[in-house]
Amino acid sequence: MGAMGEPSALAFAVAALLWLLLGFVPGLLVGTVLTPDRSRLDRLAVAPLVSVALGFAPASWLSALGVPGAWHAAWIVPLVVSLVLLVVLARRGDLAPLFSWSRSVVSVAAAITVAASTWVVGISISTPGWSAEAPNVDGSSHGVFVARILGSGSVDPDRVAVFDLADPGALHVFYPLGLHALAAPVAALTTVASALLVSLT
Repeated sequence: MGAMGEPSALAFAVAALLWLLLGFVPGLLVGTVLTPDRSRLDRLAVAPLVSVALGFAPASWLSALGVPGAWHAAWIVPLVVSLVLLVVLARRGDLAPLFSWSRSVVSVAAAITVAASTWVVGISISTPGWSAEAPNVDGSSHGVFVARILGSGSVDPDRVAVFDLADPGALHVFYPLGLHALAAPVAALTTVASALLVSLT
């Protein structure tokens, strides 16, 4: 922990690493297995979208069925899929090319590193109390959604997408909670405020 109980730079770095593992790697592996003829840059571009779908779809299906703790599928499924696909790629001998560096891969990796580093440094060295403050009204809504996923164990929009905490049942809306479902395990494993986690993406 940093000053005044604030998350340290290490906590933000761990959050960034978890986002990478949950929000990027599974989609990249799926793209590599399903579309090996596509360029790596194409696969890199769609990796976050596929990763969010891998986590959110099973969590939302289980939530619709009323399964307790359904949000855990948002991290279990992507990790299991990633492990299985790593084994498949290794057996096919396609794992080494996945990690080879080309100019486009270096460019994308550099951009991601700069963005994540800027986020980690900017948030962690800002004034004490920053993590308790939502970046703006939108950030506080995202933080509430992540907290409600953790509290309710569900990603059902009727239980999570609450815009009026004084009267949670007043408004029922559909809200796409894919990023929030992936942010929930990051929030559970780090000391970073949930309102800041969705903004990392």
